Amino acid sequence: MFKMSNYPLKSLFYFLQIRSIATKTLKPVATATELVSKPKTQEKRDKISSEKEESVITLLKKHNFTDTQIAILEKKSPQIFRFKVESILEPKLNFLNENGFVGSLLSDVIVKNPSILRYSLVNQLIPNYEYLRELMKIDQSTSVAVVRKAPRILTKDLRKFLQPNIDVLLGEGIPMSNILKLLTLHPTSLLQSVDRIQYGVATVREYGVERSENMFIYAFRVVMSMTESNWKKKMGIFKSLGWSDKDIASTMAHGPSCLALSEEKLRRAFEFFVKTMDLKPEDVINNPILFTYSLDKRTIPRCKVVMALKEENLLKDLSIPTLLSMNEDKFAQKFILKHPTHSSSLWNLYRGAVPV
Repeated sequence: MFKMSNYPLKSLFYFLQIRSIATKTLKPVATATELVSKPKTQEKRDKISSEKEESVITLLKKHNFTDTQIAILEKKSPQIFRFKVESILEPKLNFLNENGFVGSLLSDVIVKNPSILRYSLVNQLIPNYEYLRELMKIDQSTSVAVVRKAPRILTKDLRKFLQPNIDVLLGEGIPMSNILKLLTLHPTSLLQSVDRIQYGVATVREYGVERSENMFIYAFRVVMSMTESNWKKKMGIFKSLGWSDKDIASTMAHGPSCLALSEEKLRRAFEFFVKTMDLKPEDVINNPILFTYSLDKRTIPRCKVVMALKEENLLKDLSIPTLLSMNEDKFAQKFILKHPTHSSSLWNLYRGAVPV
């Protein structure tokens, strides 16, 4: 029989401390039942998860999503594949289908912005879509085009993000018809903060473009596509190529899309027109539309044909802007088919078979 008197008090105290620590740190050993039930539970969960994923994939394929698109969705938004098909995903896809998003249109929009499937159909998607159509007075095909260009328009609170911006533009004297055109052409321009909208309007006005003019929205779109620092940098590039403030203002009023081009394209095109085609810098500056044509697919091939005709004394001087603005058929008739004895070599030159 254990007797406390046989142990020194100090040793007994030490023994009790060790016993206490051991009791607190040791974890209880799992029972045989627990060891068996945990794997079974996990196996059941994995099976349910796999079945959900398969049902989602089946639904997506039913709506013409390709395997590649499904793989992209799994990477961008894996939680979608855990959603219930009947109550969450299918009603949203059906709603979009019924409102013009059919075939590849539907899959393209969802792949661009998978979060559409994460928002409430009743509280977000339907109100946004109806608000967009009613507010802008646009038909189904136009509203589909708007959403296709900016799928996030369905997931934004349009009353909070779109309406205030429209109010600012209307208050600045920009016609509603032009705002509608801007929404159709470049909807993301109208999904920015009110401060950014005001900055864009002020910047375009600074260059003398009247708010009532149709070109205003195109200039506004270009400004809104860049941060303020990038805009200043871009203006510096134009000035380094010889543009004055007056030239930039003229470009803003007549060919603003030129202002959105990359520095590489601007410099390469400017050098081609001045050094290869012998245009005066001021002639290039006064025709900003020259920069908007594809240099490799349109400008250089057509200019090669013109230079070859000039070498054969088959062509006098020609306006380069006129040359580039022609449609394909007219160009071929006037500069290739008109010269049957040279047409074969001209076609080869135009198509890039013969280097110059």
